[in-house]
Amino acid sequence: MEDFDRPQLIVCSVDPDHDKAIEYTKELLCQYLAATAAHYKSVWEFRQDVIVQIQSILGWPATKEQINKAKHLVPR
Repeated sequence: MEDFDRPQLIVCSVDPDHDKAIEYTKELLCQYLAATAAHYKSVWEFRQDVIVQIQSILGWPATKEQINKAKHLVPR
């Protein structure tokens, strides 16, 4: 473990239906991008305009309806 210099968050979803697993992952990523994008924008490769769009849709705490409205903005 001495070789690791910081923890890593890996977002994933497991489901027999591949498309459903991707959709679940997009839901979580939407929430992370809306809430913590400022902290991670230097290491995440998301376009700033996409983050701004997601943030304009999601409130805090984000509702399921808001997440469903914004998740299509998360690139695959």
